Amino acid sequence: MSMRYTFPLTGNQQIDDLGHQYEKIIRNASRGSLESKHTYAKAGARFVKWVQPEFKMQKLANLSDKHLIAYAEHLKANGDSDKYIKNQLTALRYIHEITPNTKFQLGDSAKINQEAGLGSTPNNKARDYDQSWARAELDKIVDLARDLHHPEYAKLMEITYSTGCRLDEICTLRRSQVEEALRTGQLHLTNTKGGRLRDIPLSDRARDLLEDAIKDVPRGGYVFDMRGVPIHKFKKSIEDFIYRHRDKFQDPNRVNDPNRAQLHFHGLRHTYAQNYYIELRDQGYSDRAARQKVSDAIGHGRGEITFVYVA
Repeated sequence: MSMRYTFPLTGNQQIDDLGHQYEKIIRNASRGSLESKHTYAKAGARFVKWVQPEFKMQKLANLSDKHLIAYAEHLKANGDSDKYIKNQLTALRYIHEITPNTKFQLGDSAKINQEAGLGSTPNNKARDYDQSWARAELDKIVDLARDLHHPEYAKLMEITYSTGCRLDEICTLRRSQVEEALRTGQLHLTNTKGGRLRDIPLSDRARDLLEDAIKDVPRGGYVFDMRGVPIHKFKKSIEDFIYRHRDKFQDPNRVNDPNRAQLHFHGLRHTYAQNYYIELRDQGYSDRAARQKVSDAIGHGRGEITFVYVA
């Protein structure tokens, strides 16, 4: 049974052109239940809005493994759970199957999941394997970023390690926010996932890193030098840097360890959560109280969510 579907226009001609193409594909879909098609339609629309500016895609028939892997990396960096990401990739596979005259055959889902660092767990729960970075891994990528003339990447990742910011939050950080944080001891974030405002308590290390980061930043400016590129491209460049150079800084034992995920930017949040939890427990907080404070700091409402970050 075909379904009625209209792509939500964005006002961007290139995205909307691809959206109209997507609209026709979805309307003509005959496979699957109506409920599944509606779910996949929404997932596909989100992908279209992302993939067109990222890859300048003109035809959905050109969908390939590289697009799925890059999208998974993007979602992971934004803090989405592995289960959610796998569901999105399933939707994209469905869309690929109903798209006429596709140019590429998609690879095995298990292989793509592994390439994207999603791992393989018995019950597909993110809590079942460790996504955190070892300090030695961070030190190596920081040194590498500086050696390859990307000091902004080095500073950004060190600050994320010490504050637990999401990629979008750290990339849009402005000098005025940091100045306020240095005065109050709390980094106040407004550009957050779901619009939930939050305050992150600053450690001495975080204060030092933030103070150093704004030394040459003009008033009103972003903390990190994006070299004239839009924010979404700057974020993508960081994800790509980690993906391209992973073999140079990642512990090689991760690859064959079913309990550890390959490194992604989002894993820095996991490390922050684990370190903050240990610090709070050392200060005398109960397990429940410590988890709630960690949850508040990383932008989640319930302490239970920390079981994804802290075993």
